[in-house]
Amino acid sequence: GTFSSGTGAGRVSVSNANVSAGSLLVGNNTTDASTFTILSNATVTVSGGAGINGRNTTVINGGTLQILTGAPAFEDVALHNRIIVGYQADGQLTLSNGTVIAPEIVVGYGSTLTKTGYWSMAGGTVRASSNILVGANSAAGDLMVKGGNMIVTQGVLAVGNNGTFSSGS
Repeated sequence: GTFSSGTGAGRVSVSNANVSAGSLLVGNNTTDASTFTILSNATVTVSGGAGINGRNTTVINGGTLQILTGAPAFEDVALHNRIIVGYQADGQLTLSNGTVIAPEIVVGYGSTLTKTGYWSMAGGTVRASSNILVGANSAAGDLMVKGGNMIVTQGVLAVGNNGTFSSGS
């Protein structure tokens, strides 16, 4: 799919279920009240990429979000083989006791320095075969890891412009 300039919030909550899609888009623009939540015993598998927009939070609490390699032809190229939380917008990802697996993970993919990616991790496992970027493409980044495992096998963990990294306390 592709984000457009339209309006409309998306609110998705998955619990005790399996969801599979070729491409996943939640919300449409940078200011709506969209949310995406994966709770325990839930698995969301996407064949290409996932874009979650809006000003609200993406929460993974006990469930699994997995992005597979191989993008469908109809998908926006910016989403290919990656999760983007906050496309041309502020993005916020909260992970506690869940699992995220993707070739690349981007939180806060902005077009100006006024956009920020926020990632709070209190537990769970994150595995990226390429990069984890918190604040990318001119966005600032803020990453706090209080527990869990964050693994980048063949890329970088980068916190964006004027970003901060904290191991929590």
